[in-house]
Amino acid sequence: MFSIVIAILASYTALELAVSMVEQARHRLVWIAAGAVAQGTGIWSMHFVAMLAFTIPGVQIRYDIPLLLLSYSVAIAGSAVALFAASKPKVTRATKLLCGLAMGAAIVGLHYIAIAAMRMPVDWTWNYVLVAASVAIAVGASGAGLWLSVRFRADLFVRGFLMRAGAGVVVGLAIAGMHYTAMAAMVFLGRSATEPASGLLATAGLATAVIGASHLILAVAIAGCMANLALALGRQRTMTEEVRDAVRSRDEFLSIAAHELLTPIHSLQLIVQGVRSGKLPLTPDRMTRAFRVVERQARRLTGLVDSLLDVSRIQAGRLDLHVDDVDLVAVVNDLLEQLGDDAAAAGCTVSVRTPGGPVFGRWDRQRLEQVVVNLLSNAIKFGRGAPIDIAIEKVNGAARLVIEDHGIGIPEDRLKAIFERFERAVPADQYGGLGLGLYVVRALVRMMNGTVEARSRVGAGSTFVLTLPLGAPKAA
Repeated sequence: MFSIVIAILASYTALELAVSMVEQARHRLVWIAAGAVAQGTGIWSMHFVAMLAFTIPGVQIRYDIPLLLLSYSVAIAGSAVALFAASKPKVTRATKLLCGLAMGAAIVGLHYIAIAAMRMPVDWTWNYVLVAASVAIAVGASGAGLWLSVRFRADLFVRGFLMRAGAGVVVGLAIAGMHYTAMAAMVFLGRSATEPASGLLATAGLATAVIGASHLILAVAIAGCMANLALALGRQRTMTEEVRDAVRSRDEFLSIAAHELLTPIHSLQLIVQGVRSGKLPLTPDRMTRAFRVVERQARRLTGLVDSLLDVSRIQAGRLDLHVDDVDLVAVVNDLLEQLGDDAAAAGCTVSVRTPGGPVFGRWDRQRLEQVVVNLLSNAIKFGRGAPIDIAIEKVNGAARLVIEDHGIGIPEDRLKAIFERFERAVPADQYGGLGLGLYVVRALVRMMNGTVEARSRVGAGSTFVLTLPLGAPKAA
């Protein structure tokens, strides 16, 4: 029984070291060597622990030392080949077959060389059917165990730990199953007249070596088991915390999104209800103002929905460009006209400088408008009550748009974060927004081979610099 435990623990230790090989590629050969020594020592220990239990009445068994060392070397070499193949980033069917053959060869080679090392005054022969069965057990069970380990090596949590432990049990049973089947294949014919030569290793010396190797394997296996279980539990806790954070972020986003979407809808409902109830006089002036509100709120609602859809398209890689000749100056002027009421309501005066006149380029007009609308809307929202300065020009063969507000500004440590999904530099309950606008801006600008940068100082305002090459970008 102890021999089987040794085989299982050694197999588990080697397979866990194989996981370390994948995680720490820089030291892969070191981990392969350690795993091969652990596996080879385990197979060797298992064999000779079992042999210590093997007795023939009145017969002393001795061992040829060179053949013992050769059997140990074969076990380590076969294990090294199997672990080297199993630790590759991509394991094909052919590689899995090689793993099973190499580990099976290590087990079979050690056993039959170790049997050949036995010296005793007894003659024997082989039952070759059982010999073939022992080889099949070694190769088949080893292949199954290594496949199971490779299958779950990327799972660094508790489930993966348990599945790899199961793989260790399978390989350990392969070693034990092969050994006892092979021992059953030995057919003893009777006592031999020839006595073994002197200078061989007696059973007592073998027992000392086996006990030392067994204790080494037990210590390494138990330490490795405890360490990997602790790591798996730690990863499980970390993953649970990350999932909880993700759920909290999702709930917060859904709450903000619902509020942002309902705000323009409520404005539209109020206007419709006022007209239908007669509380809103249908004078030309009143109707003009009502239509402006409807247009502004509809544009806001459309922008929110477009942002949500664009995030989904960006993540799926399904955002397309339709390139045409576009004048950046005309785009900015058209959008300023549309946003004029918003700027006036915020108390922002807007000045535009175009020192070189029109700036033509090959861009997707719709996506370019989306980028500029987001940047202008942010300048109006966060620069409330202060002027906004815009400059458009050609610089070094590229178009450059600079939008500078003189509002609340952005903390320096948030300048990069504001371009990420759901990130914002200010509380959502004070300024609203989904935290998607600048994320979409950066994605669209990158698709057009451009860049967008932010500079800011708290209390002094923010400056966004958009740079786009004039040539046609590669369509997504």
